[in-house]
Amino acid sequence: MKYRFLCVLLLLMSLLVCACTKKQESTTLENPDHDRMNLTIQVDEEERLLTIRQGIKLRNHTGQTQSALCLRAYANAYMSSETSPCGDSEMLGADCYPEGFSIGWLKVSAACELNQQGEPTAGIDYRYTDENRQTLLLPLSAPWQPGEEVSVEIQYTVYVPKAAWRFGIQEDLWCLGDAVLVPSVWEEDAWRTDTLQPLGEPQRGDCADWSVEIIAPAEFQLISCAKIQQKEQTADGKIRWRTAGENLRGFAFALGKNIIRKEQSAEGVSISVYAREEAAARRILSAARDALQVYARLLGSCPFESLSLCAGQFSRSFSESGLILLPEDADRYEVARAVARQWWGCALGSDGMNQPWQSEALCEYSLLRFIQEKEGASARRDYEEREILSTHQITMASGISCGAPASYFSSAEEYTLAVQKRGAELLTTLEMLFPSKLDTFLKEYYNRYRYGRASRQDFEELLQSITGEDIRVLMMEWLDVDLSE
Repeated sequence: MKYRFLCVLLLLMSLLVCACTKKQESTTLENPDHDRMNLTIQVDEEERLLTIRQGIKLRNHTGQTQSALCLRAYANAYMSSETSPCGDSEMLGADCYPEGFSIGWLKVSAACELNQQGEPTAGIDYRYTDENRQTLLLPLSAPWQPGEEVSVEIQYTVYVPKAAWRFGIQEDLWCLGDAVLVPSVWEEDAWRTDTLQPLGEPQRGDCADWSVEIIAPAEFQLISCAKIQQKEQTADGKIRWRTAGENLRGFAFALGKNIIRKEQSAEGVSISVYAREEAAARRILSAARDALQVYARLLGSCPFESLSLCAGQFSRSFSESGLILLPEDADRYEVARAVARQWWGCALGSDGMNQPWQSEALCEYSLLRFIQEKEGASARRDYEEREILSTHQITMASGISCGAPASYFSSAEEYTLAVQKRGAELLTTLEMLFPSKLDTFLKEYYNRYRYGRASRQDFEELLQSITGEDIRVLMMEWLDVDLSE
């Protein structure tokens, strides 16, 4: 509380000496023609293989002439325990390889350019640009001009590891969050090439429309980030699903056996929950429905027409566009926090590696609002005191700040305390300072950058324009000051 008081005092002093900054207009790109992905995925259960044919149709949004298309092959991060995001059990506080390290990989077999009729033209001499094989470059036969579309097709195989993670097999549940290729993000005149890390969210692609056909053994149920349009049996007794989703940052899915499915609609969203136990499925469904209702009123309608939640042997939750993976014992609060990420991180993109607070803090603050609306102001105060204000009694390592990159943290616990909990306290402080304006800011921030990306500067400039106050001192004191001091 003392720290919060000092920050508020600092802000009030700054207001006396600083002029309000003029509102600056957003430069978020409005793209009427969506980028498109078309995939066919065949599942070989015995060999733990996915055989994928992926069509990619992208428009050049970089503002510069490009000579190649850059894709992220995140599945290759699982080739060794050193590069795997779930390989460091000490950092994560959990063993994600209960049977010992299990390799996963992605191997490309062919790539070519397509003409306007979708017919193959020039072959592509693809290559990886890094030793970890997570960045795949596809040189093009002609310069790719700004605003121009390019179409390619790429064929590859994915080997799925045995791991309790967003990419891995755990008993009868296949989780395939990092399986398919996604276009790299163009930022600061370069393609983003960050490798997967244990903490923070992966740098997913820009929003695109995905149409995916999945063929798998009939014993499986499909748990998809996109709405299932059709299900049919093939001549050899397998099941073919056809799915489609708009404005997804990638395509994540899971396949499960012997699982219970519960469904319900809320706020125009089709919710599907998958779990081994009916009680868990009902508990998660109830929390997800309530969270959707609260966040729709607070922020605006859910960004995706369907939402799937799957319970498994996870040590933490994972949120992809339209899909959430949860621990089997996840309580209402964990479910509600994970649902909030559909707004903060999935629909509204930010830099999950270098500025993780932008999604983590907003998700935790959204949870506070969920608690307040569903359980009352007293329950919210209790949670704040127990989970957020109590972090001031914990000594942080030197060099750690609330706004630090994910790579700065040595443990998942340290990351959660600094980024998620202390970050949420920034929002509660803003709520206290600007009680009538924070909700206006949240709605405007979400609606302005939905399906795009927002930087810290975008966040601060919009907040400043809505409050009419210079909040730079407060933001700097909260996000950049070493928490060990």
